[in-house]
Amino acid sequence: MTNGAEPHEPLPQLSDLEVALLGLLSVRPMTGYEIGRHYARALSPWWETPRTQVYPKLRELERRGLIEKETVIQDGKPNKQVYSIAPEGTSALTANLSEPIRGADMKHHMMMRLFLGNLLPADTMRQLLEDYRAHMTDRADALREVRAKFSASLSGPHQRSVFFELLSLEHLIAIADLEVSGTEKVLEALEHAPRPGSGPGDAASPLLDAVRDSAD
Repeated sequence: MTNGAEPHEPLPQLSDLEVALLGLLSVRPMTGYEIGRHYARALSPWWETPRTQVYPKLRELERRGLIEKETVIQDGKPNKQVYSIAPEGTSALTANLSEPIRGADMKHHMMMRLFLGNLLPADTMRQLLEDYRAHMTDRADALREVRAKFSASLSGPHQRSVFFELLSLEHLIAIADLEVSGTEKVLEALEHAPRPGSGPGDAASPLLDAVRDSAD
């Protein structure tokens, strides 16, 4: 360093769960129970994490100086531990959130079944897809219920965070609706699927049209 300034220590990299926990605590201090409850309500629809990972991760964040813990004395009931984000945690969270957004990690179970659909009987494949469509319909409905509950909080003290939570929910609902409509098109296209054991023929053009129609 030519100017004698001390080099800045790099901000710590955060796992996705650490980002989520720090993000929740950036809204307000919470107990471990409150963190778990808010995670289940706000984040689990799009980032599933076993609840057993939350407390060990909180202890790790505290050890690293990214969050702080205060014991609140209570009369007539057990004392409670309240967590809050530390200044170092805020800096690390902001730095990690400012990094470029990666593409979605794709582990799409329906797509794997569809890709290997030639290995299943037609009735089995159809039933699997119908069940998946019903599951995603239920998921879209459940997300809409969560959205309705969140909307009531827009008039509360955390309007800005609720606004962005609602934006994420709207995107999730759109994805779920797309899964439903896309699966319906796949089910329609299955009517044109070649029968098992069918040999080469002159039906390539209609089959290609069926595939393209399912993607429109």
